[in-house]
This record gives sequence, structure tokens and C-alpha cells, in this order.
Amino acid sequence: MENTKLATVVADFWTTKDLANRWVISERQVRDMAAAREIPALRVGKLWRFPVTRIEAWERSNQR
Repeated sequence: MENTKLATVVADFWTTKDLANRWVISERQVRDMAAAREIPALRVGKLWRFPVTRIEAWERSNQR
């Protein structure tokens, strides 16, 4: 049961690499956007994590 909960929590967040691949930009650009608070992000130690639902909402509201 605990493994299922952990898997769900991990699935609720994307990594810097995940977003870089999704948006076809560099990981550095994603980190810079997170640091500048341009996108929804959480800092976990030295790592950035991105809540899936908030990123998807941000994408919808920032479509060109």
C-alpha cells in the first residue's frame, strides 16, 4: 500500500528533464524559469519539481 502512495505522489510531479523534453527546451531554461517564478515549481533541496496539474493549467493559460 505504501508503495502505491509513493508512486502516486511521484507521478503528481514532473522533473526538470520531463519539462525540458515536453517543451523542447534545455533543462537550464526550465530551471531559470522556475527560479524566476515564471512557472509553478517547488524546490526540494537542490532539485526543482513541477506539479503536473499546475503546469498543465499554466500551459492552458499561456497558450499563444
